[in-house]
Amino acid sequence: RPHPDIASTYGALSFTYMQSGQYIRGLGNCRLSVDMFKKIHRNRPHPDLGESLMNLGSVYLRLGQHKRAIRYYQRSLEMFK
Repeated sequence: RPHPDIASTYGALSFTYMQSGQYIRGLGNCRLSVDMFKKIHRNRPHPDLGESLMNLGSVYLRLGQHKRAIRYYQRSLEMFK
C-alpha cells in the first residue's frame, strides 16, 4: 500500500546506491519512489513528487542520458508550481 514514508525510503536507497556507484540499482529504487508518490498524490503537482522526479533526473544524468535527465528535471519543475 502506498505510503509517503515508504516512497521516501526508496528515494534514500536510490541516493545511497548512487553514492556507491550502483546507478542501475539507484535507478530502480528511484522509479519505485516516483511511482509511489504518483499514486499517493494522484499524479497531481506536489513537492514530494517533484523531488523524486528531480532525483530520477540526477540518476539519468549520472548514466550519461542527458536528454532524459532534462526531461525529468523539467517535469520536476512542474510539480513545484
